[in-house]
Amino acid sequence: MTKKLIIIGGEGNGGVVAACIEDINRIHKKSVYEIIGFLNDYHANKICNYPVVGKTETAKEWAKEGYLLSFAIHPIGHGSLRVKLFDHLEIPDESLATIVHPTAFIASNATLEPGVFVMANCYIGPQTQLAKSVFVMANCVVGHNDYIGPFCHLSAGSVVSSYITIGKASDICLSASILEKVSIGDYCVIGAKSLLTKSTGNSEMYIGIPAKLHRRIEEKEYTLQEK
Repeated sequence: MTKKLIIIGGEGNGGVVAACIEDINRIHKKSVYEIIGFLNDYHANKICNYPVVGKTETAKEWAKEGYLLSFAIHPIGHGSLRVKLFDHLEIPDESLATIVHPTAFIASNATLEPGVFVMANCYIGPQTQLAKSVFVMANCVVGHNDYIGPFCHLSAGSVVSSYITIGKASDICLSASILEKVSIGDYCVIGAKSLLTKSTGNSEMYIGIPAKLHRRIEEKEYTLQEK
């Protein structure tokens, strides 16, 4: 049975989700998912050739109608805002689509919570848990015995070694690498191509090889309308 899907977001991560769904349908030679459209507060007509079917605040109503939703709003460096936006929408777990590209390897004893998105050519190792609405973009490696916290975003080509814990809504940027037995706090950013060799606190940005603390992340108090 075809699953009817609505993407919450725009042409960035939302466009990646749409492209992944199109490829899933192509590979399986059938409509595994049907993209009904996008929920977006700033585009009135179409995103990636799909209609905008409503504002983000209507997500709960779509869920009540039986549609699956993918929460694809992941502004890098604004982890606490990401969580605030999601909580505001009140989407039940059973309405969150868990989407995995067929070319991704997922260990049989790995755990993927509702809303997880795993793009093409990724590796998710044994005994690893991806919490709610984690996004793992193309060509990422996540080792064994890891915990990736809710709403984290792993950009393309990033490598997370083994025995690693990452807190809520942290961002691992393009081609960054995390060495084993490291803990990353909530709302952190590990910069592109950085090599993290030690644990971090919360709301910290690390960059460089080896990565060093660059600055604290001070989250602006956006209103939902501003963002």
